[in-house]
Amino acid sequence: MSSLNLTTEQQAHLRAATPQLWLNPQYMQDQAIVATPEVDDLYAAEARLQRFAPLLEILFPELQASGGLIESALIDTQQLSTEFAEGCEGRLFLKADHQLPVAGSIKARGHS
Repeated sequence: MSSLNLTTEQQAHLRAATPQLWLNPQYMQDQAIVATPEVDDLYAAEARLQRFAPLLEILFPELQASGGLIESALIDTQQLSTEFAEGCEGRLFLKADHQLPVAGSIKARGHS
């Protein structure tokens, strides 16, 4: 795992299958802020996604198949799990934003 530049602590979190947040140390240096959304905010974001789905379907024809929703799949990464989760239970998933039908410098999102 040393080729990934993970600290010993990060490696321990991966092995223990505990949630962790990695912030790019090069991004905004000391200005990086970890935000914890409130549950009500998550429901409100989902409601906005649902409300704007018909419009997004019109604006982005590639979203017709998904009814105007923009969602990225979670891919079960068995090989990564074998590599990084040695000795722990559970599975490692990759959020496949690279497969989103609408991308670019601006994405339609469900949050403000």
